[in-house]
Amino acid sequence: MKKNVSLITLFVSLSLLTSCQKTDDNGGEADANPKPKSVVQALKPRNIESSTTSLIKASYLKDVLPESAYIYARIPNTWSVAGGASGNVFDKALSSKPYESALSSIKEGFGKEVLPELPDNIRPLIALVLHHITSPVEVVAISPVLEKESPFPIVLISAAVNFKDIDSLNQYLKSIAEQAPEITIKKTIQADGTGELAVKGLVAQIKLDLSAQRLFILGGMKLQAKSLEESLKLLKPNTTHAMTALENDIDSSGQGLFLWADPQKLLQLANTAGAQKELAPLAMMGVNSMKNVAFGMGTSKGINHIKFILDMPKTGFRGLIPSIQDVPNFRLAGNTNFVVTLGLPSKNDFVSIESTVIGLAADKSQDYYDFKKTFSEKAGIELEEIFDILGQDLSVASDESGTYTAIGLKDETKFNSLLASLVKKYQLKHETRILLGQKYHHLTIPSLANYIEEIEKTSSTRSKLADTPLLKRFMSVPGHLYWQQEDGYLIMASIPQVLMDRHYASPQITATEWFKKEQRTDPKGALLMASMRNKGIPASMYRAKLAVLAYLGGVVDRPIDMFSLPSAREANLPKEGAFGAKLTSTENQLALELNFESNPAEVLFAGNAYAGFAMVGILASIAVPAYEDYMLRAQVAEGLIGAKRLKNRLNIFKRENQHYPTAEEASILDKPTNKHYKISIDSSGNIVVKFTHNRLNNNLLLIKPAADKEEWKCESTISKKFLTAECK
Repeated sequence: MKKNVSLITLFVSLSLLTSCQKTDDNGGEADANPKPKSVVQALKPRNIESSTTSLIKASYLKDVLPESAYIYARIPNTWSVAGGASGNVFDKALSSKPYESALSSIKEGFGKEVLPELPDNIRPLIALVLHHITSPVEVVAISPVLEKESPFPIVLISAAVNFKDIDSLNQYLKSIAEQAPEITIKKTIQADGTGELAVKGLVAQIKLDLSAQRLFILGGMKLQAKSLEESLKLLKPNTTHAMTALENDIDSSGQGLFLWADPQKLLQLANTAGAQKELAPLAMMGVNSMKNVAFGMGTSKGINHIKFILDMPKTGFRGLIPSIQDVPNFRLAGNTNFVVTLGLPSKNDFVSIESTVIGLAADKSQDYYDFKKTFSEKAGIELEEIFDILGQDLSVASDESGTYTAIGLKDETKFNSLLASLVKKYQLKHETRILLGQKYHHLTIPSLANYIEEIEKTSSTRSKLADTPLLKRFMSVPGHLYWQQEDGYLIMASIPQVLMDRHYASPQITATEWFKKEQRTDPKGALLMASMRNKGIPASMYRAKLAVLAYLGGVVDRPIDMFSLPSAREANLPKEGAFGAKLTSTENQLALELNFESNPAEVLFAGNAYAGFAMVGILASIAVPAYEDYMLRAQVAEGLIGAKRLKNRLNIFKRENQHYPTAEEASILDKPTNKHYKISIDSSGNIVVKFTHNRLNNNLLLIKPAADKEEWKCESTISKKFLTAECK
């Protein structure tokens, strides 16, 4: 009640204050008609100091990749999602000293406040990913360096880490081994930084380079004592590696997700493994001619990419895909909203595709030849000759003048001749107008009703069009097409006003210039391309990042001074963001990419960053218990496997002695056990698995033998959701 009274009192007080007469600066009554105060002058943006350090260290293996590499993979550092300069429009803000300091404080708080609260079974893994690793994780498969090693590739893993000394790494490895029985420490890290693990029997050699704060792990079959040492000698600066150009095209920052492979080396490896028969269909598709394959998500030329690149000449399936030489060079008028471009085949492409398709579908070839003959008779030109008249780019654009279509015109004389022939043959209405010194074309296209009536003349079927006058009236309206022939292009629209307004809007730049300057995308080789502008997206994305920082600061008990961070204007963020997609086809490359100003996942929550936090919280509340349940089920299954091993020994004992062992006889049997459970045999001959770890502590699995035959029943005090099917 007192709380309600206080709220009412506060509300009344505020109401009285706002209803009182205003006073001037000297305490007197304000003028009833005060003079308007001067408009607040725009403030000069603060000069935000750039950070001289980075929370996320640079990649290493990508710059020293040996020529013997089969595969290179880079997994981004988890903290790069929250921030870090990567060569895009957010760099000024994300590389600022206040932002870097805030992110560093959050990471420190996570290590000190959150990690200790995590369950034992997942803490080492989370600590490695979110605390100890300070760079992207790089993985490279290379040829073995020593003669006695297996002929198959060995795998080298590297990442920058924050282990300050040998003891701290040994302590961490010990905690990992305690939680993961499949990992065994064969040799602790020595003074020279080397050590050895076994993961499910596979040897992994380790080296910690304290001076560089970098960890190396080498895995493979039949590793020799000096395998890691000799492998590291191969790592020398290599700026001409085949991967480098592809990586720069996808992620020049060296921080994003990236995968590269050498198909030729992989095919040789498959042949060594005896997979020739399985590879035969791939050879028919032209896979043998592949030179490089790359996929990644990162930043290049100031914009983010998700991109797949295939270095491959026009053989196999690539022979069916046109190579695009032309780029869209028609003029855009004023501010542009979007451009969609389709690459058309050249005449040579068309003939090549035609012969390939006919070869694959010979039984349908006659239908195709009949179609070509009909087309030639009606159009007065061979089908392939169309591609001698038109260029390779067909685009739809939307700018200040409206929406229109632009088609490259390779041979204007032939086009005009074809147009005149079609107008005469089909008695079409074609006119031209000169307005403000510009020539416009207008072609009236016969109505759909005329087309239907023409079909009925040569067909036994009859539509009901003639019996429905109202329908016939609507379908009898002719179509209209307006265009200009401008700088080697046909610029077409459904109304002439769009074409007229193109000459009033400015500035006017070519579509290629717009793609490169505004969208930071090269249209070269575009078989299919779409790009658009969105207002306010960069600023919204940045504000969402700031809200994430504030939230995370609260989670780890490290409040962020939000006033210290630059605003969107201080960070000089553009008012519009670029988004697009492109399918590239050139003589030697096929690529598919998405381009965006910021991570697409962030767009989902741009309007309300806290919706993102709620989603993260929900996912975490589902994922963490699910992972714990998975680990518990695995421990129960592991205990059951141990019990089955003992059960088999008991069955053998019974066959040999005609009875199950007594408690005294069973005491000499070897019983499987580990840190998660203990196995024993009680006085009734039952196998008892007693769990000793985490939430399963003191729970039992009871495996009971039948008296007359080798059958066993399973009973348990454990929740059914953790049990295998045979025990439920």
